[in-house]
Amino acid sequence: MGGTFVLALDGVALEQRFSVYYAMNGRIEFAPPWVHSPVRLPITVSTIELDQQTQAAIQRALDRTFPVIRAYGLHKKGKIVDANSSLKGRIIKRPAFDAQRAIIDAGNLSVEELVSAG
Repeated sequence: MGGTFVLALDGVALEQRFSVYYAMNGRIEFAPPWVHSPVRLPITVSTIELDQQTQAAIQRALDRTFPVIRAYGLHKKGKIVDANSSLKGRIIKRPAFDAQRAIIDAGNLSVEELVSAG
């Protein structure tokens, strides 16, 4: 499961969208927008550079918003979770996940995180 989000800094929304996805460890992660080489070289470069404090603030907001799901690996009763496992089978707290998914699906999700200057 993944998607995109718009980042606003000091109330100004950036044009390019960030990617958001569940990682193999069951936690939500994000990636900045990327640009690929126009001359077919194997080069991919992030179009936005964020300082560590801003990256940490984004991660805190995502962690607060998206529930953790089961990580890849061997779980209780010999159940294996891998890339072929359904999202439904990876959900740990169904009510929390369903409630958050309904908000996201409705397009009504907005998350704010305060970052104090230096």
